[in-house]
Amino acid sequence: MTEGSQLVSNTNQLKMKADDRKFYKTDVADTEQVLRLVQSIPSKRAEPFKLWLAKVGSERIDETVDPELSIERAIQNYRRLGYSKNWINQRIKSIEVRKAGATEECCRGVSWSNLELLQILQQLKKERMGEKQAERERRIIC
Repeated sequence: MTEGSQLVSNTNQLKMKADDRKFYKTDVADTEQVLRLVQSIPSKRAEPFKLWLAKVGSERIDETVDPELSIERAIQNYRRLGYSKNWINQRIKSIEVRKAGATEECCRGVSWSNLELLQILQQLKKERMGEKQAERERRIIC
C-alpha cells in the first residue's frame, strides 16, 4: 500500500512505536483479515499468491475429509527440515500417545491443569526419546 491510503475493512488499531520513538495508532489485522484483504487486490502481481492460497485452502479441506493427509504433510515437513526418520517416527508416536491419553482421560471426566499436563508430557518424552532430548526440550519450554 502507498502511504496515505486507507484500509477499509474490519481492523483494529494499536499504538505502535515509530522511528521517532513516538507512539501512533496503526491499523492491525489478524491472519484471516490479511488473507481476505490479499484476495480482494485486483492485481496481476497478487495472482500467484491468490493461487497459492486457494491451493493451501483446498489441501486443508482435503485433510478434514482424510486426516491421514495431514500426518503425511507433517512427515514431509519434518523431512524437509532435516529431522531423522527415527525422530519423525518417535514424534508421530508421541502425538498418538498424547491424543489417546487425553481422550481416555476426558472420557473418564479427569481434568488436568496445564502444569500437570506439561509434567506428564515431559515424562512421556523421557521414556520415548531418552533423557537428553527431554531435558533439552524442558529447558526450551521453561
